[in-house]
Amino acid sequence: MKKLCALLMFISINIFAKETIVVLNPQGPNHSGTPLVLAVIEEANKQQNKYQFIIEFKPGAFESIALRELNESPQTKISTMVTTAVEGIDRGLIVESDLVPIFSLGDSCWAVIGVTPTNNGLDSFKYVKELTVGGPAIGGATHLAALEIGQKYNIPVRYIVYKSNYDAFINMASDSSINFIFERVKNYESFKNKNKNMHMLAMSCPTRHPQARTVKTLREYGVNSPFIWQQIVASKNMNELKVRELETIFATATNTIGLKKIQELSDQTPPMFNKVDSRTHYYQSLIQLKAYRAKFKTEIEASR
Repeated sequence: MKKLCALLMFISINIFAKETIVVLNPQGPNHSGTPLVLAVIEEANKQQNKYQFIIEFKPGAFESIALRELNESPQTKISTMVTTAVEGIDRGLIVESDLVPIFSLGDSCWAVIGVTPTNNGLDSFKYVKELTVGGPAIGGATHLAALEIGQKYNIPVRYIVYKSNYDAFINMASDSSINFIFERVKNYESFKNKNKNMHMLAMSCPTRHPQARTVKTLREYGVNSPFIWQQIVASKNMNELKVRELETIFATATNTIGLKKIQELSDQTPPMFNKVDSRTHYYQSLIQLKAYRAKFKTEIEASR
């Protein structure tokens, strides 16, 4: 009887055991998109019994450390990915065709924050001699927007690499060695009194931010550039049915969290709320980013 009970317990445990899926995160805990990733993982774990998702932070080398690891365990590891990875692709650290999209966490609506002598919207940059930009991604959304603005006002642009946008923002608030970043509106509101010359000058958004209705978007100023985006990707060797299953799980979790809460967490808008599927958003985002990087190829190479 004891042997039978032990056997039944063994069978029961194995039938109902969840498969562990490691979600690699090359952006790190300070990235403004990480709270949304954590929320989606938590909700996904609640809603189904087949998989147990756990996060593992693995920053470094333009996201290549995490993204290359997918090929080592293609059935049990997936990864988040932002615009930084495209620099890794251009440097030959990541093979773009090795990756397939699972789910898009969407575009961010972040403020263009500058240290300027006036607060006259984007035109405030007319009065600076150089745009000194801080961020984690050479040739990423922040850098490309600065290059477009520099071209608009005929100002040189210098890029300084930080671990995250938030780290660059903290530096700006404390000593102003940089004068151009992208960061969340809520973070700006928390730190704006630290530096009297630090202003929210525009928004990198499709439409104006609900907590900054008077601040114009870059497009309203005639500046077009890619948004910051965040994806969840897998190795091309992951089983296709599994990829689609994970997509459904993350979509269900995201829908349960709801757009309002998502925007509170990260100022991101997953494309599913605009009836755009994740794969379309992934490939369109890459195409757009690479087109702008090609436009400013010389400037990007000079920043390396």
